[in-house]
Amino acid sequence: MKKENKKIIILLCLVVLFIGIVISFLFIFLSKKEIKIADIIKNKNEENVEIYDEENKESELKEADLKPVSYNAVIPMYMYHWVREDTGNYEYPEMMAKPSEIKKQFEYLSSNNYDTIFITDIDKIYDYKKPIALTFDDGWADVYNNVFPYAKEYNIKISMYVIIDLIGTPGYCTVDELKEMRDSGLVEIESHTMSHRMLATLSRDEIYKELDESKKYIKDTLGIDTTVICYPSGSFNNTVIEIAKELGYKYGLAMDGGVHYTSKTDNMQMTRIFATRSMSLNTFINYASNARVDVKWE
Repeated sequence: MKKENKKIIILLCLVVLFIGIVISFLFIFLSKKEIKIADIIKNKNEENVEIYDEENKESELKEADLKPVSYNAVIPMYMYHWVREDTGNYEYPEMMAKPSEIKKQFEYLSSNNYDTIFITDIDKIYDYKKPIALTFDDGWADVYNNVFPYAKEYNIKISMYVIIDLIGTPGYCTVDELKEMRDSGLVEIESHTMSHRMLATLSRDEIYKELDESKKYIKDTLGIDTTVICYPSGSFNNTVIEIAKELGYKYGLAMDGGVHYTSKTDNMQMTRIFATRSMSLNTFINYASNARVDVKWE
């Protein structure tokens, strides 16, 4: 019995050993097969990623190579001066927009995907779809106190035209305030001449001085190479434009005249919309609805 028991035990051990070897073999075989399948899938995915990347690169290259053959833009450019709730005893209260209305206007532009642009962005106006320009004349402290906070809140770009002789005087922005707005990336600061004299009434030398010295001051003080001249009181003529171009100005803003069409007037005589105190939000929106850019690509 003892010998038979030993044989049975040995036989059982051999069977268990055989089964263990078979299971181990199957496990190794299947594991290798799974790894091979995973490698195939991985390689396939990498191939797809490479194809996708190549297609994207080609698409990006095509876009980079494309240049506008021609384009026409309609740009509502709003012109503001003061922005305050209380008009005081000022004889022209219509020139004082309400901060509460500015907030509504900025909120509307932000909510409806308008492209608020600097005037210098017109260089590449074909990159935009619904361009709007918000311009503020003279350099009033109202812009810093009552407009700049809303510009930051709604991520709105604005353009500001400073009278150099009045910077830092009562009611006007200081250099530090101008620098703070410049550094935000939301405010473009450009020239409104040295003393706000009506350029078309001046001699050639006087025109040159007003345009040249204001440009130099902005460069030396704010580090901005200004290329925009906002004509005081909308006063300009061919001589003014000629001198402005000679000094490196590329854009000139008139006092008013409605929506600006790039196909109708050149960049040195751009028209603007007078944003009065009594302008309703609906009127603001009606002007804004004209914004568009039609581009023909090569």
